[in-house]
Amino acid sequence: MMDNIDKNTKATSTIEEDEINLVELFKRLWQKRRFLFIITGCFFALGLLVAIFTPKEYNASCVFVPQGYNKNISGSIKSMAAMAGLSIGNSNTSGDISPDVYPQVMENVDLKKELINSEFYFKKFDKKLTLLDYYTNKEYKQFSLFGTLRKYTLGLPGVILKAFSKDKYKKNDTFNSFYSPSYVNLTSKENIGVGIMNNNVKINVVIQGGYISLTAKMPEAIAAAEVAGTAFDLLQKYVTKFRLEKAKSDYNYIKARCDEAEADYSAKQSAYAHYLDANRVVSTAIAMTKKEKLEREYDLANTIYNELSRQLMNAELKVTEDTPILTVIKPVVVPQKASKPQRLKIVILWTFFGLIVGWGLVFGFDYIKNNTQLNWPKRWS
Repeated sequence: MMDNIDKNTKATSTIEEDEINLVELFKRLWQKRRFLFIITGCFFALGLLVAIFTPKEYNASCVFVPQGYNKNISGSIKSMAAMAGLSIGNSNTSGDISPDVYPQVMENVDLKKELINSEFYFKKFDKKLTLLDYYTNKEYKQFSLFGTLRKYTLGLPGVILKAFSKDKYKKNDTFNSFYSPSYVNLTSKENIGVGIMNNNVKINVVIQGGYISLTAKMPEAIAAAEVAGTAFDLLQKYVTKFRLEKAKSDYNYIKARCDEAEADYSAKQSAYAHYLDANRVVSTAIAMTKKEKLEREYDLANTIYNELSRQLMNAELKVTEDTPILTVIKPVVVPQKASKPQRLKIVILWTFFGLIVGWGLVFGFDYIKNNTQLNWPKRWS
């Protein structure tokens, strides 16, 4: 009984000490309210500058669905072909490309190179510019206060190294002209442009919804919409190109299987016909059994050949087909509002962060004063 009373007494005293400590902490913060106000005010000013000088960013997007995929040869036909000793495989006779491959197509260097060399209208300069010029030409480069500060503080070593390697870059650009035309060659500027577009143009495949979204972000609304539209057109162009190549490959594959099936069908037909000519009067069970076997083989070869002929015709149509393969369900619209920066949110976050930093400095300086031999800060009390 006494033990329980002691435990309750200790718990109560602990709670009271915690309450006293919290009260003391708030009193200490109130004493240093002027210091906290200065620190928080500085961070508020920094947040305001960040909110003002952060460039605007507009997002434009479109949503589309690809045509049907995975229209394979039926399993029954493949089973019959296996019985006849033929291998049809898993050829996708539709020639369509899996939607999962679309992001990889979007990352294609040729596509990005074509995109950065396309012209778009920029309201700020009242003319059309290629993305390559817009992002690499000093004449059109946007001034960024914090980007400049970061470049000449944290990024200063990189600036120095780049200055020493300037001649090297020029030599590399010249050397690129001697590369084999079968490889994709990017100059240093094109490499910068492609890197920026990798971040600015994104594609997202929604498997459950069965649709694909493409989003482009740019500092201007019209430019964002134009980049999204051009990126979609290029995506369709390259998917169509790859689809055509795949359709040709599928056609050649089915053509080879069809030729094999035709040869097998001709052989079975000839064997069956010769047997009938040689055995006009069938009187024994063995002869009847052989006739039935040859007849089954002939019918099977005939079925497989007819089905492969149909598949070959479909594959041939796919090779010659030239229709859009992406259906737009949500077209590109010029954005009316900037997606970034969210200025109010930036100011609030910076102010809150300043308050936290102020609290940390108050308690940190108190600890240094009271628990170390350092007399710092000197005027801290």
